Amino acid sequence: MSPEVYSEQRGRDAVHERSLLTCEACGRKRAESIHHRRKRSHGGLWAPANLLDVCGSGTTGCHGRIESEPILSAVLGLHIADDSDPSTVPVWLDRVTWVGPAWWLLGSPEPDLTQWVDLPAPPVGLWTPRALRSGLGGPR
Repeated sequence: MSPEVYSEQRGRDAVHERSLLTCEACGRKRAESIHHRRKRSHGGLWAPANLLDVCGSGTTGCHGRIESEPILSAVLGLHIADDSDPSTVPVWLDRVTWVGPAWWLLGSPEPDLTQWVDLPAPPVGLWTPRALRSGLGGPR
């Protein structure tokens, strides 16, 4: 069975529904842009598992932070390898509207179907959404 194909608008709508228009990285600010975990230029699709609703643009807010720190973003699942399936790669998100920071599989646009993954938290000192909010986590 081939994966479901999402148009740009349908993908955006599904992610906005999942995020409740709140930044999925910091959990605090209003989401202003869509981030592709696998870049569109590298074959990333508009499927909800590949998308995050984040604050800022590609140079500001959480979206800018994700783009400016590719190694940490990869460790946190915010960026994924070109040959990875986004629905199988967990991402560390601060889901304040649900349960707080945790690893998630984003295989479904429906909040009650998004899966929490029982993995250890990222190492202390890495950029995490809570560290970003508190001013910790290294240079910006």
